[in-house]
Formats: sequence, structure tokens, C-alpha cells
Amino acid sequence: MDNDQGPTGPLAGIRVVDLTHIAAGPFATMLLADLGADVIKVERPGGGDGARQMDVSIHGDGDSGYYLGLNKNKRSIVLDLRAAQDVEVVRRLAATADVFIENFRPGSAERMGLGYADIRKVRKDIVYCSITGFGPSGHLRDGIAYDIVGQAMSGIMSITGDADRPPAKCGAPISDLTSGIFAALGIVSALYHRQRTGEGQHVGTSLLGASVALVSSYITSQALGTPFDRLGSAHNTLAPYQAFAGSDGRYFILAAGNDGFFARTAQLLGRPDLVTDQRFATNADRSRHRAELAELLQRAFERRDTEHWLRALGEIGVPASPIYDIADVAREPQLYANGYLTTVEHQTAGPLPMVTTPLTFSATPVSVRRPPPRLDEHHHEILREAAGSLPLDTTCG
Repeated sequence: MDNDQGPTGPLAGIRVVDLTHIAAGPFATMLLADLGADVIKVERPGGGDGARQMDVSIHGDGDSGYYLGLNKNKRSIVLDLRAAQDVEVVRRLAATADVFIENFRPGSAERMGLGYADIRKVRKDIVYCSITGFGPSGHLRDGIAYDIVGQAMSGIMSITGDADRPPAKCGAPISDLTSGIFAALGIVSALYHRQRTGEGQHVGTSLLGASVALVSSYITSQALGTPFDRLGSAHNTLAPYQAFAGSDGRYFILAAGNDGFFARTAQLLGRPDLVTDQRFATNADRSRHRAELAELLQRAFERRDTEHWLRALGEIGVPASPIYDIADVAREPQLYANGYLTTVEHQTAGPLPMVTTPLTFSATPVSVRRPPPRLDEHHHEILREAAGSLPLDTTCG
């Protein structure tokens, strides 16, 4: 199945040569593809992108859910970047492209003859993007970074989890995905610069840099004396702002992060005295006495089930939400109503829920035009396009 509906989205007409693999780079290029770009995914011989075999949801064609969730709207071609003739094909494709993106270790693309200087020879105004683990300079430049390394070194893990447990990582690969978002942002910014000036450039981001960006306010606040600890679902500077359980044992989130919300919650629970209690008079007071307050609130919430409290808190305008598992998320109608989730018919797996890029455009909407490609699915059509590019110097490197 190939349900490509033709150019659509604000990046329609933009071509991307994608040499990335696993998560960060593929997420970046999927965002670009959702926005209308034509993404040519270059994969290695054998198994292709390593993400194709990454989890237990393996289907008959060998593609994992991890891969499928990060690669819709792309075309796939297998090329051996150790072979001069295949490197030449990549260079020919680059001559027809607007964007070239890779996530090799620093120096690897240059050794293959596919570094920025090499690609610029065939497309002078190319926007070339590199995603690295730790950045292009410094003592860690050649290190290998996985998502958990980014979460650990950025400080994210130090503030995630319960106080009496070891540091925990976020369940989603936020370091990988955030670096992908920054890469996509850098690329579209460089494309805008090219439109104004005619000049391409080399864009870079890293797993560590993107992860540290997520704790921007924490780093500044810590320098001013704010302590940050592991508090489970609670917040370091807001209270009550955490999970509670109803009488049925189901957890929900209460986010009464200001005085007004707290007063309404106390009134709802029949505890207006909490508002005048000096331990809880202000948010700063409540944060200092977070554990005592949470214990009092939990006793009150145990009188009724979670559904009752979610409904009652909603009626008085206090932010609260259920805690969904992944299956719950895939059934949430709000996501479908806004186009954040859609269903794609995959060639072998059948109908699959897919997350779309959560942006709306009045004139150039985001779309899902292709299911995630099978390995090497578009080999011949991509080679035909490469053959039509300008003659290139066959000397690589």
C-alpha cells in the first residue's frame, strides 16, 4: 500500500536525504515528513535501521512498533555506505535535495565522503544537519550517547522518581525525541535563512544539549538556592500538585497549583480549615509542608472513587486528570478530534494508530500520506531520481 496524496503541508517541495537511524534523527525527519517534506530514508544492507528490530511487537515483515511509530511518510532505499558506488548515489540524491541529515559519530560522515564540505560541493545551498551525542567539541565529542545517558547527565534522572528509590528515567525517550525536535527546528530555521539569503549552512544539535535544555529553569533556580529532590509525582515548588487515589485505588492527578485552586479543593473536600492553616496559607508554605498536606488530602479523597473526584474537580474548575496507560491514550477521542492521532493501513500489520505532528495550519495542514516504508521499498524509484541529477565528481572524500 502507498497512499501518498501528493504535496501537502508547509514543507511540500522540500526534499530530505535522511541518513539517521534509531530514534533522534528519525523523529526529526518524521516531523519534516509530516509537514510535507519528501524524506528519502537511506538504510544499511541487512536489517536496515536498527529500530526495525528494537521491541517485542515484531510483525511478520520484521518491523517493530518502535520503528513503525517513527517513520511514516518516508521512502526507503538500502545503500552500502562502505561502497564507493553507493556513496556516489547518496551524493547524487543530495544534489536534488534541500536538506541532508545524519547522526553518525563526529568525523564518520567526513570519512565516508559525506560530510558537510563534501555535500556542499554538489548542492551549494544545502541545509546539512548533524545530531551527535555530546556536541562536536570537547572531551566527550567521540562518546556514544543513548537516551538514558542524556537523561542521566542532564540532571533529569536526579529529579525523577521517589525519594526512597534510585533515580529513574522518564518512561518515554525524552532525550532522543527532544534532540529530534531541536534538529527539526534548526532545519526549518536554516531553510528560512536560505530563502532570505540564498545561503545554506551546517546545523547541529546533540542529545546532551537538548536534554539540558529541558531543565533550563531548574539550572537557573538551583543557582538561586532552590533545592530539587526526587518527589515522585509531586512538584518541587507547587503543592498540591501530584497524584492521589480515590476509594477504588485508581490514581489521578490534582494540579491545584495556586491559592485559588487550593481554596476550591479544600472547600470541595469539606476542609475549608486547611486554607487558614498557617502551614498551608501560601504555595511556599504548602511546598514546605507538602507531605503533611498530601496525607490530609489523601484521607479526604479516600471517601469517594476517582471518577467522582475527577467530575467534581472539573465542575469547580480545578485542573485534574486521569492517569492513562498507553492503551487508554490510543482510545482518547480528544486526540482524534484534533487530528493528533490517526489510523494508517500498514502493508502487513493492518490498521495501526499513528501519532501525527501536533501542529495545525489553516492553509497547509499536516498529513499522513504514506505508511512507514518496508525496507528498501522505494529502491528503484529513488535510483531513477538519482540518475536524473547532475553529473558528479566520482571521487569521494
